[in-house]
Amino acid sequence: MKKKLRGKKKGKEKAHNTTDGGGGDSDSEDEGSHLVKFEKCLTTNITNFSNYSLFNSNSLSSPNNPEVRAYSTRSDTNSPTIIIDSGTTSHIHSNRADFKSLKSSSGLINGFGEGSRTIEGRGEALLLAQLPTGGRSHLKLQSTCYVPNSTPTLISVPRLDNADCYTLFGNGRCVTFENQDNGKLLQESMTKGKVIFTGTKGTNRLYHLDMPHQSKEFSYSVTRSPMSKLEQLHYLLGHLNYQAIKAMVHKGLIKGITLSKKELSITPPICAACAKGKATRVSFPASKSGHADKILGLVHSDLWGPAPVQTITGTCYVITFTDDKSHWVWVAFLKRKIEAFTAFKEWLIFAEKQTGQQLYIFRTDNGGEFLTKEWRQMLKDRGIHHETTSPYTPKQNGDAERQNQSIFDCVRTVLIDAGLPLSLFAEAVNYIVYTKNRNSTSALTNTTPYEVCFNKKPNISRLRPFGCKAYVYDHSPKRKKLSPRAFEGVFVGYADSQKAYRIYIPEKRSVICSVHVRFDVNTNMGSRFRAEGEIQFQYNLLKSTFQESTPERSSSPDSVPPTTSSYDFDSDSALEHVPAVQEHIPGVPEHIPAPPDPPARRPRQPRPLSPPCAPSSRVIKSTERGGVPAEEEADEQELANIAHGEEPRTHKQAMASPDAAEWLAAECYELDQLARLDTYQLTRLPRNRSRTGCRWVYKIKCDIDGNIILYRARLVAQGFTQHPGEDFFEMFAPVAKIESIHMLLAIAAILDWEIHVIDVDSAFLNSKMPEDQMVYLSQPPGYIAEGKEDFVWKLGKALYGLKQSGHLWYQKLKGILELIDFHACKSDPCVFVQSSSAATSIISSHVDDLGLYCSSKGEVKLLKSQIRKHVSIKDLGEIQSILGIEVIRDQQARTISLSHCRYIDEIVNCFGQTDAKDLRSPIEMGTRLTQAQCPSTPEEITLMRSKPYQAAVGSLNHAAVMTRPDISKAVQTVAQFASNPGKHHWDAGCFSWSSKKQTATALSTGEAEYYAVTHAGREVIWLRQLLTEIGFAPHIGTTLRIDNTSSIRMIETPDQVTNRTKHINIAYHWIREEVQKQTILPDYVPSEKNISDIFTKGFHAPCHKELASALGMDLRADAS
Repeated sequence: MKKKLRGKKKGKEKAHNTTDGGGGDSDSEDEGSHLVKFEKCLTTNITNFSNYSLFNSNSLSSPNNPEVRAYSTRSDTNSPTIIIDSGTTSHIHSNRADFKSLKSSSGLINGFGEGSRTIEGRGEALLLAQLPTGGRSHLKLQSTCYVPNSTPTLISVPRLDNADCYTLFGNGRCVTFENQDNGKLLQESMTKGKVIFTGTKGTNRLYHLDMPHQSKEFSYSVTRSPMSKLEQLHYLLGHLNYQAIKAMVHKGLIKGITLSKKELSITPPICAACAKGKATRVSFPASKSGHADKILGLVHSDLWGPAPVQTITGTCYVITFTDDKSHWVWVAFLKRKIEAFTAFKEWLIFAEKQTGQQLYIFRTDNGGEFLTKEWRQMLKDRGIHHETTSPYTPKQNGDAERQNQSIFDCVRTVLIDAGLPLSLFAEAVNYIVYTKNRNSTSALTNTTPYEVCFNKKPNISRLRPFGCKAYVYDHSPKRKKLSPRAFEGVFVGYADSQKAYRIYIPEKRSVICSVHVRFDVNTNMGSRFRAEGEIQFQYNLLKSTFQESTPERSSSPDSVPPTTSSYDFDSDSALEHVPAVQEHIPGVPEHIPAPPDPPARRPRQPRPLSPPCAPSSRVIKSTERGGVPAEEEADEQELANIAHGEEPRTHKQAMASPDAAEWLAAECYELDQLARLDTYQLTRLPRNRSRTGCRWVYKIKCDIDGNIILYRARLVAQGFTQHPGEDFFEMFAPVAKIESIHMLLAIAAILDWEIHVIDVDSAFLNSKMPEDQMVYLSQPPGYIAEGKEDFVWKLGKALYGLKQSGHLWYQKLKGILELIDFHACKSDPCVFVQSSSAATSIISSHVDDLGLYCSSKGEVKLLKSQIRKHVSIKDLGEIQSILGIEVIRDQQARTISLSHCRYIDEIVNCFGQTDAKDLRSPIEMGTRLTQAQCPSTPEEITLMRSKPYQAAVGSLNHAAVMTRPDISKAVQTVAQFASNPGKHHWDAGCFSWSSKKQTATALSTGEAEYYAVTHAGREVIWLRQLLTEIGFAPHIGTTLRIDNTSSIRMIETPDQVTNRTKHINIAYHWIREEVQKQTILPDYVPSEKNISDIFTKGFHAPCHKELASALGMDLRADAS
């Protein structure tokens, strides 16, 4: 029997995945490994482990270790998750709970199928193995890499080898021994029975660690072993940082728990949730103003939202009130921004009644919701001084800003740690604010907000970790005698007006309140729900949702109606009267009642599992459960839809969006450009002249991977308000034809030319306005000159949006290029050619985007410097995209491919077709769409009004013209019904191509083909002319393939006039002259080989794919 022994690996460590399954049967060896072969039978049969006793070494195992943490998995020997791997040079594990100690570390693990993985720490991992004797082995794996989301766990054989362990593979089993007798034979070590662990070969040729069978009820529920008191406090206090906890305990700021000196000196492990949830970019500057000398002397307020996701009750805004003296926080949740004033009024009455104090100073940012007429009037009537920040300087309201950042850092963290859905966002906010009001802050010396308000220390002995498992007593009268007396839920906070716990019931997607609850604080329920498919927790969405920065960044307050009973939690909590303020936060997320407008739709209210709690006595009341925000003013509706990375439509939207800072910078840049180029002069509007409106247009520019590279704001004139003959005369402005661009790309690919792209900065602003076409523009939104509100801009330069701007810019560009010896082609006036004996350069222009096609890099550099002398440009370098089309170039093969994947994905998302079934052919053979399928009944007409049919057809037609000739027939078919589309129409599915419906009625197939040949001939002649003008004149005729012999005879016999041809309009006979001159050479092609059929017919998938391939298209799903 031949067996193999893996020896020690030396040299630089590189962790990677093995290719033979870690100790597979392959004879191949990893580089640097040493393989010892035994040619004789071993004295002990290694496949019979019955004689081996459990071995626990000091270096690798500790059976009595009480801190082992492990996943309890469903009993399934066919899918173990720990692999014994001879190819990886480091132990790799993904479960943070299994690490006894963990230190920060960085690096990459290479060789995973998906690519590299990031190492987030190294430490001692504790695993449990099943031995053949029936015993268990506790493994301590030193220097294990913590790599979240890496599956499976890998035990490194070379690492074991370095620890003087032998690992044998054979007969589908593997066994690892510890060699205590250094230098002795392997057989002697084996007979002593020093077995550490064993493994079994699976169907995938990987060796899996033999693990104990488990019979837990739930799979993948994380069971935490007893942790240190410091760690426990970290979770109970809403992931408060360890230093703050130690300081609070040391100074005696809390009661109910004590820490010994040893416990205080422990270096706590890294909290993965905090590492993800509390990552920051920049901090706010410390406030230099003094604090108020009494409660409500100064209150900071901030509105946060709208959120990209709604809460359970449909809220999407959160408003906070922070007392400057005590740093106590109140919060309320709103459906709409206009509810902020109502929330403030109710909070003010509540706070002043409970504290016995009056509000003196109210500080907010300069948001419009705080500056309404009714808000100003109320503050004036109450004698409250309203302080606001300067426009677009939210950091002046630093206390509110820092408070929001701190709250949402912790909210993000507890949701990540608990693995709960974003719909519980408001519950997390209330939980965090409850704990924050009992935590010390850097602004308070040796005290907490709670102690400032109540004059006693908070008791935290009964705090519970957010997201832990809870068993709630079932009060239902329908419960049967033998039914369970409790049901499971998730702890999410403390009730508001009574002493009770708030428990989330995932099955009903509702929150109830109960005092009769038992907790399993060591079990986190979120992972269970994730595994069972009840909750799709998306960390990326969470990350973008809670992005900190400006005051109205996206958030998602998840609000649940206040259902409360009582709980024996904290004798000095909810019902204290002084700052019952506290109740506003620790309780349920609540929001202001909506106006009487009915909501757009309301989901059915789930029936609670236990008796509903009594209505809250608080001033701020909850709205109904479920539903979506009621319809309101269009501007407010639009504001609620703007999320991070989206393009706003108005200035107000931009300033309320999550990217307000970026849009503000973009607007300032645009105004600076206008001023620098002497675009306007502020003046009074002359008599008998009309003013032209203007608006901001926002655009996010991305690279080919979809990453944001530029926020662009452009001030655009509303040209539709101009008057012809007064404000403008000529308005025609050409752009390069897409066929011209296709041709230039093809030529550059064949000749291996350089292709670069430049963008002219503020192109239209480089052209002067003629004196006889002077335009007077309204001042831009958001930038009205104070004291000169009635003034207008007298434009000296052409502005985007004016009727004549495109024409004036083209004339300016043409003049610039003529100065550097370029001339416009007659075939395409936006293709400019410069010729010399040494080299040739060509420019294509599409408004302000210029493509440079040059024979050498030197020509490109020279051309850019020449253009830069006349206008400011952005050098975008070698071509990667043009007109939104991704350009993939293979210079070695001299090919260029065009991809419209991002655009197509965008229109699929735009028209709500992400869940549509994929088809292998855009229009199946035999598909017939007719006028009879157009809507005729009121119900059908109403249904189709909700379908953006014309916009969808237009978007698809753009793709067909640009890069997808294979869908031309399908688009042409559905476009015929754009004026009155029906449901059937909605559900239906080289470098130059064209397809159009014939306008002339043909009496035979040959006549119809004759008309088509004429149409194709016109395109041929135009392409030949363009090639000639750019220096590539064709010297032979162009072959035109035709699949109809009758039409070919009609072309080649011009003198023959028959009854079948005498009625044809003479204009169509133009093709005969071109054939006689041999400019066009007709050639017969069998119908089955005519690739142009893809433009006129529908085909089954195989045939469609074959024709598309003949066009040079790659229709693979994974193709770029």
